[in-house]
Amino acid sequence: MGLSRRWEGSYGRGGIGWKGALAVLVIVLWLTSLASLGFVSIAGWVCEGWASMAWVERGATLLLTAGILLTFVGGLARAASGRAALLALGVVLLILGGLFLAFAHITVLNDSPSRIKVIKLNAPIDTTSTRLVPLHTAYAYAVSMLQTATHTIYEDETYVYYDAGGHIIYNWVIEPEGFWNQISREPLGIVLVNGSAFPPKVYVIRKHMFWGLHRLLLNPFYVDNLWREVKLRAGLGVRVLMDCNTEVLYRGEPYILIPLATWVVGLTTSVPVPVGYAVVAPNGSIRVISLKEASSSPLFRGVPLVPDVIAREWVEIYRYHTGFWNVVLYHNTYTIRDVGTNPQPYLMTDDKGHLYWVFVAEPPGMTYSAKYIFYVNASNPEPHIMMYEMPNPVIGISKLASLIKQAHPTYDWGEFMVEEPMPIIVNGTLYWKVTVITRDGRGLVSIDLVDTRTNEVKSIKPNGTVTMADVIAYVTGKPVTPTNATGANTTIGAILQKIQELKQRIAQQEAELRKLYQELSTLEQMLEQLAKNQTKVTTTPKP
Repeated sequence: MGLSRRWEGSYGRGGIGWKGALAVLVIVLWLTSLASLGFVSIAGWVCEGWASMAWVERGATLLLTAGILLTFVGGLARAASGRAALLALGVVLLILGGLFLAFAHITVLNDSPSRIKVIKLNAPIDTTSTRLVPLHTAYAYAVSMLQTATHTIYEDETYVYYDAGGHIIYNWVIEPEGFWNQISREPLGIVLVNGSAFPPKVYVIRKHMFWGLHRLLLNPFYVDNLWREVKLRAGLGVRVLMDCNTEVLYRGEPYILIPLATWVVGLTTSVPVPVGYAVVAPNGSIRVISLKEASSSPLFRGVPLVPDVIAREWVEIYRYHTGFWNVVLYHNTYTIRDVGTNPQPYLMTDDKGHLYWVFVAEPPGMTYSAKYIFYVNASNPEPHIMMYEMPNPVIGISKLASLIKQAHPTYDWGEFMVEEPMPIIVNGTLYWKVTVITRDGRGLVSIDLVDTRTNEVKSIKPNGTVTMADVIAYVTGKPVTPTNATGANTTIGAILQKIQELKQRIAQQEAELRKLYQELSTLEQMLEQLAKNQTKVTTTPKP
């Protein structure tokens, strides 16, 4: 009662009592719960931040937190002497904690590269790619196939993988658009785009799906979505990489695959690593599996187990292998520069079908030559980098646009743009492969290969259906002779042609079988009718 009277005396004159303050507190908590997905986003942010810190950073954070709490408590203390002491101690801890945290962070930047295994290569990996159509163009073709006003796809919510035929596949969920649709409608299915040929082939698969990336479920105390459901199952300290979601079609049903990551931390080191996947079934069930399970599942055929986000973070962490001050003061490092709308890395394969995330690195500052090509094995979850250092200066990908513009002086470069420069090996020669598209993404103007030895630009303008094999054959004028998994020399064009021939033969055989079955059915019916007639004749009584 005494506390209640003091509260009423202090706040009653201002028009609010303890009941009113309690009501305000309840309303604030309710609104916070709605905005934070039932406090899961707040708890997840705190737990992820703690999980990502090396132990020295955690100690500095605790010191800083203690300073904040003491300063807050000191401000509420009633006694002047106690208030001054608490405030002074709190400010001291804030200063010490801030300095310690800055020092700890620099130490972690210095030491974390030692946790990444670096393999130096004597030659670039013989990577290639059937990726002909860039993401921006694939999205433009995909969205033009949708005719539903309530749903759409979002360009940056896609991923890439290779299907069983070696084609690069872009993928999206057909999501409800706008808040009211998000709370009242389910996703309509998925869109898959085969980016290995131009014009790209677009497949709209309309299937029931309970969850999408944008669907919201309203509850009295919180808002639910797919991120929240995966977070609660995987763990608050586990990183849910929603931007790396992959949509696959398995046995006629669409599945969403969401990678999960955590951190391997030491006293002064912290490195992110993938730990598993969340598999979202069409009926809304969510199953968290390990990377070992994923590697043996048919759902993940052609899907990189290491997300591109993690691969890039490994490469960015290794930038500090020369030391923090060498990087900051002397620029003794490299930088990853992005060109166009789709940033590095790009998913490529070698001649044995192994998947790699491929980066091109340049010196920082005003130097634009390529210095390194980095490869990350997309099937190996251990932190690693394979590094090839250019023996001679070659033009970097950030300046390729200048060469392309010189090669095409008649293009209207206010309407055109250069997309997705990537390294490919053709008959032992390193080329930069780039694509020129219209700014709206709907037109593919040309595919250019830049010879890194001579800076010569060779290009092909699509006329009809074009594949990457056609481009290489046209540009080089020589057959492409990669070695397949059995060791036999083959040509990409011949393989694709053989596949097409086999498909045609299968279709012809199926048509012939249908004719044979129809003829067989007709003969069986005739035989049955003859048997009935014969029975009637033999059973007719004599007069």
